[in-house]
Amino acid sequence: MRRSLIALIAAEVISSLGSLMSVVALPWFVLETTGSPGRMSIVLAAEAAPLALLALVSGRVATRLGARGTLLACDLLWAPATAAIPLLHYAGALSFGVLLALAFVTGIPWAAHYGAQSAIVPELLGEQTASVGKANAIFQTASRLTYFVGPALGGALLAVAGAPAVLLIDAATFVVSFALVIALVPPAAVPVAEAGTASLGRGLALLRDDPVLRPVTEAQFLSQAAFMAMNAAVPVLAFTAYDRDAALAGAMLGVWGGGAMAGGVVAFRLVDRHEPVRLAALAWALQAAPLWVLVASPPPAVAIGALALSGLGNGVRVPPMTGVIATRIPAPVRAGTMTVAYSLVLASGFLALLAAGPLLERIGPEPVFAGVACAQTVAAVLVARLALRGAPVAQSST
Repeated sequence: MRRSLIALIAAEVISSLGSLMSVVALPWFVLETTGSPGRMSIVLAAEAAPLALLALVSGRVATRLGARGTLLACDLLWAPATAAIPLLHYAGALSFGVLLALAFVTGIPWAAHYGAQSAIVPELLGEQTASVGKANAIFQTASRLTYFVGPALGGALLAVAGAPAVLLIDAATFVVSFALVIALVPPAAVPVAEAGTASLGRGLALLRDDPVLRPVTEAQFLSQAAFMAMNAAVPVLAFTAYDRDAALAGAMLGVWGGGAMAGGVVAFRLVDRHEPVRLAALAWALQAAPLWVLVASPPPAVAIGALALSGLGNGVRVPPMTGVIATRIPAPVRAGTMTVAYSLVLASGFLALLAAGPLLERIGPEPVFAGVACAQTVAAVLVARLALRGAPVAQSST
C-alpha cells in the first residue's frame, strides 16, 4: 500500500504541476492573443462548463469505472486535448471557436478526477476518518506544493518560452501520471462490476439529505466559485495594475499555493487530535478573512501576504473535510457520489466566471475580489454552524 500511495502522490504532483502552470499560461495566452479580459473569462468558463452540464454523466462513468479506472481515463483525455491548443496555434489553425471547444474538452475530466482521487485513498488505507484525514494531509501537502511552484514556474516560463510551450509541458505531465497509476496502483479490492451496479441515486440522496454532507457541499460550492473568480482576477490585476507582469501574476497565485502547502503540514499534525469539522471551520475562517484586503487592490507585497494567509487556511481545512466526506459515503457508491459532488461544487466556477467576466472587462478586478471574499466568508459560516451543532462524522447509514 505504501508504494501505491507514493505512486498516487507522484502522479498527482506531476500532473498538478503542469495544470497549475496552465492556470497562469492559458488566461495569459488568451490575453496576449486577444487583448480581452472578457474573452479570457469566456475561455475559462468554457473549461468549467462541463462541470455544470455533465455532472450526472461523470458520476455514472466514475461509478462504472471505479476510482483507479477513472483516474486513468481522465489522463487519457487530458493529454491530447491540452496538447492540441498549442499545436494548432503553431500551425495557425486555432480560431477562437476551436479554442473554446478544446477548453470545454479539457474541463470534462476535472470532477471525475477529484472524485476518484478522494475515493481511492480509503480504498487503499481503510475507512477510519483519522487515517484517511492524515493520508489526505500528506496528499494535500504534496499537491499544494504544486500550487506554489506551478504558477510561479509557469509565470517564469511564460516570460522565457511563451504560453504555448507551457501548455505542451502540461500535456506531457498527464502522460507521466497515466504511466505511474497504471503501473503501480492496483485495482480496488471491491470489483468494478459491483461498484458499477451500485445505485448512484443512493449517493445523490446522501448529498441532498445528509446533515453533514449537504451543508459541506453548499460551503464547497461557494468556496470553489470564489477560488475560480480569484484565479481569473489575479492575472487581470497583474496585467492591468502591475505593468503586465506575468512573473508577478504567477507569484501571486503561487504564494497562495505555498500557504496551502504549509497548511497541509499543519493539518497533518492536527487532524487526528481535533474534531475534524471544528478544525475545518476555524481554518475556513482563516481562508476567508485575508481576502477582504484584496478588494482595495493593495500594493503587490500586501496582496501576496493576504493570499499566503488565505492559502494557509485552505491547506488546513481541506484534509479533515475530505476525510469526513470520503468516509461518510459508503464504499460502493463513493467514486460516483464524490464525482457528482465535485461536479456540483466545481460547476460553481462556471457561474462565477460568467459573472466575473463582464466585471473584469468593464470595471476591473476590485468588485470581483469583493465577491470572492464574501463567498468565502459565507462558506466559513456554514461550516461553523455545522461545527457548533456537533453533527457526527461517522459513515451515514442512509
